[in-house]
Amino acid sequence: MIYLYKKVHQVTGLQYLGKTIANPYTYSGSGLYWTSHIKKHGNYVDTEVIRECKSEEDLINWGKHYSKLWNIVESNEWANLKEETGTGGCWSKKSKQKLSDTNKKILSKLTTEELAIRNKNSMSSPKSWTKERKQKISKATTGVSKTMTPKFEAALKSTEQNRIKTLKSNAAKNKNRTWKNINGKRVWMNKEVT
Repeated sequence: MIYLYKKVHQVTGLQYLGKTIANPYTYSGSGLYWTSHIKKHGNYVDTEVIRECKSEEDLINWGKHYSKLWNIVESNEWANLKEETGTGGCWSKKSKQKLSDTNKKILSKLTTEELAIRNKNSMSSPKSWTKERKQKISKATTGVSKTMTPKFEAALKSTEQNRIKTLKSNAAKNKNRTWKNINGKRVWMNKEVT
């Protein structure tokens, strides 16, 4: 069973439309804006199950229906940044702006020192890859099978075959041709036979 639910924050009144296969009354929701709101204001939430769906298709249809009915993406009364389709949906311009504004608001409240710590701990920062962190990742992945799935292996093989095919095709097409520099531009020319 897939549950389509609506949550309302008891203090702020902010609403959230979501789906889960877990218990919807204990599951807090996973939306980025919603979870940030819960962290800040506490998990004081009323939950209402709107639909019990038997399939993903059923969930998608009802999720889109309620998303449009309540205008959850555009409305400031809702924490949803995209339609609830159970598949992640796609980001609207308004959603992107809502997320950007929230992040700017959070960052503007941080001191220079807090920003430096945040940047240092960022996954993309080279400084965040400390010896301790590398050891922790190594320990967590030791013994974990790293074999490729047949589907992934087939995709890699297909990509490599296409690359080789393109290289051979280009080589055949450009046989007896070469690059020449004419007026500062590189152009293909037939090789001069001597």
